Formats: sequence, C-alpha cells, structure tokens
Amino acid sequence: MSADRLWLKRPLALGLGVLMTSAIALSAGMVAPAEAQNAIVAGLDVGPGGDEDARPWGSGAGHTTHIKQFVTPFFFNRDLSAVVPYAVESFEANDDFTVWTYRLRDDLRWSDGEQVTAEDWKFTVDFVSAPDADFPISADRNQALGNTVGYQEAIAGDAEGVSGVRVVDELTVEYTLTSPNPRHFADLIRTYILPSHAIDFPVSEFQTTDWFRNPDKMVGSGPFVVKDYRRDEFLTLGANPNYFEGAPKLDELTVRYFGGDQTAAILALEAGDTDFTYITGPDVASLEDDFEIYSNLSGVVVFTHFNYNSADEDLQDVRVRQAILHAIDREAITSQILGGTFSVLPCPVPFPDLWPEDVDFYQYDPDKARSLLTEAGVDPSAIEMEWIGHAGYNNTVHNSALQAVQAYLADVGISNFSYAFVDIPTFRSRYQPDGGWVTHYRGYAAPRYGNSFGHVWSNEGGQGGNNSGFDMAEAGLEESITAIQTAQTTEDYFQAMRDFCGLHNQLLPDLQMWVGNRYGAGSTELMNFWWQPAPGGGPYDDDAHLWEVSGN
Repeated sequence: MSADRLWLKRPLALGLGVLMTSAIALSAGMVAPAEAQNAIVAGLDVGPGGDEDARPWGSGAGHTTHIKQFVTPFFFNRDLSAVVPYAVESFEANDDFTVWTYRLRDDLRWSDGEQVTAEDWKFTVDFVSAPDADFPISADRNQALGNTVGYQEAIAGDAEGVSGVRVVDELTVEYTLTSPNPRHFADLIRTYILPSHAIDFPVSEFQTTDWFRNPDKMVGSGPFVVKDYRRDEFLTLGANPNYFEGAPKLDELTVRYFGGDQTAAILALEAGDTDFTYITGPDVASLEDDFEIYSNLSGVVVFTHFNYNSADEDLQDVRVRQAILHAIDREAITSQILGGTFSVLPCPVPFPDLWPEDVDFYQYDPDKARSLLTEAGVDPSAIEMEWIGHAGYNNTVHNSALQAVQAYLADVGISNFSYAFVDIPTFRSRYQPDGGWVTHYRGYAAPRYGNSFGHVWSNEGGQGGNNSGFDMAEAGLEESITAIQTAQTTEDYFQAMRDFCGLHNQLLPDLQMWVGNRYGAGSTELMNFWWQPAPGGGPYDDDAHLWEVSGN
C-alpha cells in the first residue's frame, strides 16, 4: 500500500473559512509589531480552539498556528473530509498493518537552510516521549504513539526512546505497532517534527521555554517563523523563504491575543484593527453585510465530563444520569438559545450517518426525569453539581445555554447546580492527577478520520478511566474503540463507530450535550485565504504561503 500527495488544490470559492489582514489597534501601553507592506492580523486565540500558551504536541489546541511554523507528516485536507500527506512523499504498511514505513519529501528545509531528515523525526518522537515531558495534556502524543512498540516503556522511564520507531535511511522512518492499525497514518496529523540540531532546552521545560516564541532561537519548517512576540499582546510570524512549497506572499502574519475575549475580538475586527476572528452563530447577522462569513460543522462534541472519584455519589447510578438528560430540553436550547447553529448529540460521534437507528436521545421529559430519580432512591435537592468550562466557552451563547440548564434542572428538584469558567491553562491543569476536577463542561475533537476516542473513553487515556474513575475496559468501551482502530475496510470502520456510539449511549459515562457549527468573520480584502473551524484548529491544508491582501 502506498500513497502520494495527489489531491488538487481547491479554489477559495469552495470556502468554509479564511484568515486575516492589515494593522493592529493598540490599547494603551501595548507595543506594536513592526509594520509590513503585505501583512495580516488575526484573532486566532479566540474561541475554543485557541490558547496563547499552546505548544505543539502538548496542548490539544492552537493547531492553526502550529502548522504555520512546523510541518507534520499528514494533515486534514481543506474540507476536513480526509487525511492527506504533507511532509511525507510516500508511505506503506505490511500485510497486517503492524509495520508502517514513511518517506519524507527530499525538498523539506528548516528555516536555517538545513534539511529536514528522518533523524529529526526520530529525535522528536524520543524527545516528547521522555518521562519528564512537560505537557498539560497528552492527547496528541497518545494519538500519535499510543500503540507504538516501546512507547509505554519510554514514558514510564524504563527505556530511552521509543524502540518501535527507527530510522531506515536519511529520509525514511519505520513504526512497529503493538496491534494492527489500518489507518495509522491518520494518527500522525499532529506529529510536528522538531529540529534536532536547534532544540536547546530539556523536555521538562517544554511549556515554559521561550524557544517557541524567540526569533533568535526558534527554527521551523512551515511557511512562517517567529519574528516578534509580546506576552498577552501578539505573536508576529515572518515569511520563511526556505518553505518547500515556495516563499509566502505575505511578509507577516500576526496573531493578536485577546485572552479569549470574543467581544473584544469582534470590536477590533469592526474597527479595522484586525482582519479575522472566530465568532459565534448569533454574531453572523450583525457582521455578514461587511465581512466574509465562514462556517462548517466543528466536529467538536460538547459534553459534561464527570470525575466519579470526587463527584456526587448519586451520579454513579446511570438512572440519575438519564434523569439529568431527560430534565434538560436540549432541543429548545439548541434551536432557540444556540440559534439553530447546534444540534443535540446522542453520543461522542458527531456525524448523524454514524448513529445507530435505535439510538436514544433521552428526549425532554421532566416527568420521566422525576420518576427515574425516585426509582433510584435519590433526593434531587441533595445532588450537587458545578460544571466548570474553560474561557473558550465563556461567551454569551454558552452562558445562556447553561443558565437554561440550571433552570431545567431546578424544575425537577436539582437545585444545587452552578457553573463557572476558568482560564485555559487552569482548566487543563485540573486533569492532572492532583488537579481536583469534579465536573467539566467541555469540548472534544471527534473528526470522522483520525479519531482519538481512547484519550477519554479508555482507562489509560490522559483524561480516561484512570483519571475519571469510570472503568472503560469493564464497560466494553475500550474493546469498542479497538474495533474502530483495527477495522480494515471503510464499511467496517464506520460500523465500529456506530457500535461505539450505541454502547456509549447506553452507558452514559458522561453526558453528551450538543455539537455545532463554528464561524469566522474576515475582511473582504483577504485573497487566497482559507479557514476551517477544525477541532483544536486542525491542522489542515490551508495554503498559507499563498495568502495575500488586496492592493499589496
């Protein structure tokens, strides 16, 4: 089996997105980035996919920015319908899909002119798999390496490096897996290759080093490299003349930071101080006359994640969890409060064609909710819940939705309910062993291909059963996920997704709420731009080296 980068570049007319242009509006005391003739300014940290502190490999977000600076072996295509090669020229697997061989393109160069090699790839894998790697969450690393021989030994400190990844020659690496994986290539979409000759920090300082933001240190392979950075203000990327697809047409791309404040980001866009920002559905009507609006299904499921180690004991009873869903009119919330831009979810799979025909939506029925609580012998007034979300969801629509949830629950007697939002670093730190989380209102990236359900719905996942206190193996969810990962045909793969959906729908280890479209708004002066509301920001093929601004 082999593949090459064969897809055609699609014109912007197919668009589901865009990205940014011009100058930065400066609040008092803010330092301006150097001006450039052909430049774009964007609020890329705005919304659930953003995070100023995001780093490749360890954040689960920020991939729209990461892919501007580092190549990955694969990424999503423009409409997120498939995983396609990026840095890889060709790849193949053995007959049982346990050994995969990948060959890099021979024209890949670091921004300092050095060639990107298989040694860089191997160095990266071993570097990020060290036991003292400083990652707030490990979803990306687990997806890329979870079933690779030697990975568990490496992260446990029992081996130096991942034995199942080896260099074959200057441009070729080989992965040996612990079990068959017919779509292993799709797990490598966030395998950002790092420069072995330029990394000057220990992996224990991955999150705190200034390397990723320092123009005197950072060496990248994407279309842009770091040019300037001011904490809480902006990150300016300059064109990388050594980029393998050609030097970018832009001189600069500046990421403007708003701390997740979507209102401030929209005001900056309307003032002409930025050229693009993430927006929510209700913002579309006020912006669509003056800006390009871009939209697509996010692929991010929004759900309530329980930590059974510390949550209210009554939540251990599935009848109580069923009652909570029956108590909430999710159809009304999605159609009225969320403006029809969201739809109700029955399980973590956000694609209706992959839902079983008999899936239970736990329709709004407050009488049934009360009956289930009585049957479970639970006093609803004794149930205590505080749903904690991160700043990416702290906007009008989600606040209004949770206010409605509060009212619906109170109607069936669950009066001790509250919600709050915290900054993104704090939210992610709560998933650490000593993080003390109880219940989270959160999102999870669930693309059609390259799924990483195991991160939450297996025991070993970074946010899975060992963390949440729900035995995913005993419940059969781990076996169901293995069936997805090992399915050899597309038909079997999709059926395994349906089976997983059905099983989760019965067990309800967490409460799936809704999935929605996400939106962006951009200046009409942007040319050849592409933006997608991809889970965590992607990464995806956006041809950033072709972006331009009208009149430059």
